[in-house]
Amino acid sequence: MGRMTNLQLWSMLFPYVFATTIAFLIGPLAGHAGYSGWICIAAAAVVGIGLSSAALPFCLKRSNDYLGLYGHKYIGTLPHKILMLIFAFYFLHLAAYILREFVDFFSQVYLQETPPWAIAVFILFVAACLVQLGASGISRFAQGCFLLIGLMFLVKPLFFLEEYDGALVSALMRVGDIRTLWSETYNIVPWYGELFMLIFFVPELQKPQSARSILWFAALAGTYILLSEYILMIALFGPELSGALSYPALELAGFIRLGDFLQNLDPLIVSVWFMAYFIKLSLIFYAGVLTFSHACSIKEIRLFTMPLAAIVVGLSLILAKNSVELAYYFDRSWATF
Repeated sequence: MGRMTNLQLWSMLFPYVFATTIAFLIGPLAGHAGYSGWICIAAAAVVGIGLSSAALPFCLKRSNDYLGLYGHKYIGTLPHKILMLIFAFYFLHLAAYILREFVDFFSQVYLQETPPWAIAVFILFVAACLVQLGASGISRFAQGCFLLIGLMFLVKPLFFLEEYDGALVSALMRVGDIRTLWSETYNIVPWYGELFMLIFFVPELQKPQSARSILWFAALAGTYILLSEYILMIALFGPELSGALSYPALELAGFIRLGDFLQNLDPLIVSVWFMAYFIKLSLIFYAGVLTFSHACSIKEIRLFTMPLAAIVVGLSLILAKNSVELAYYFDRSWATF
């Protein structure tokens, strides 16, 4: 498939930042931080991107080699294998988590008669097929979806301009409780820190020396989308209702109409959002498969793709009894993990 160009890398990282956060995570943030939640997002973006890009200069010294295959030369074979297995578990666990989020959402809203396991198997099987092509295959898919995803989320706030007023701006400028802001910022840092996975497939970049700047540029652009969606959600629903709704940002789609031609753009917007979600799921799963393969000192990831996909599907189904328990775990434990 060749190596990723800068545009393809950008197209892959840009939707990664807001794909699942818009749908599943900014609602609880609104409930806890209220009008000051945007401050938490902005602060966490700077810290998280900084952390995720910190190791890139080291990896760029050997940009033609995979860190997972030469890391043992620096820390020893056994510690290196243990670390790589930990990274693999982290990524595969994260893939299982966001797969479960999607399954819970779709089984409740759109596919009520479909067994959750069937939805999970179908989605991850398609993602696994794409992962067989490597990061470059995922980035090519992302490049094909990039304009549609970006355009939709850029245009969406324009339908709600009348909701913005002086009272909203004044409320957004007030700084809330510092302890709450610190706690929520800490929980949000992993939204960006997950991007450290880039260090594991540096050799697949066409221009690896540009990776750090592309990472910052794409992640900050994704943060702009996330901030605009958060402020829009607060303006329309308020912090209390936003925190109480299961999927507040997706509820916004039901309020968009184009005259008498299209009365409800909900299916279209959810379809475009699904593209961004699928990019993120595929990338996280690829990172898990890659790190597991390198922990076993094997370059060919295709040997493990389907077996690990089956494990992720099984793990996603047993992670929690319901979406409330799943969200509780994420709020309390994930940031530290």
